[in-house]
Amino acid sequence: MPERVVVIYSGGMDSFTLLHRALSEGHEVHALSFDYGQRHVRELKSASDVCEQLGLPHKVIDIRSMKAVMAGSALTGGGDVPEGHYEEASMKSTVVPNRNMILLSTMASGMSVS
Repeated sequence: MPERVVVIYSGGMDSFTLLHRALSEGHEVHALSFDYGQRHVRELKSASDVCEQLGLPHKVIDIRSMKAVMAGSALTGGGDVPEGHYEEASMKSTVVPNRNMILLSTMASGMSVS
């Protein structure tokens, strides 16, 4: 029986790669996305489209009410989102404070994804 795994799936390149790695390793994948008020919401649409094409369960959790604790990033409205190659200055402007910890904590809090 395949192991069930939850992939926090933003729809971006990194999580797309992780999702496909989990699938290639034979896992039963459940995708979990978060709407935290990010400006690049097109990634959430991509995540939904990919999961639909692959026939994977996909849940989007709305945590926009937490936007205030994730403020200060270009991704949440704090300036222009840089284009092109990531360099230290442009990468720093896209950091969402504590985002991954908040997403992991929410996922691990026992929310059902099935």
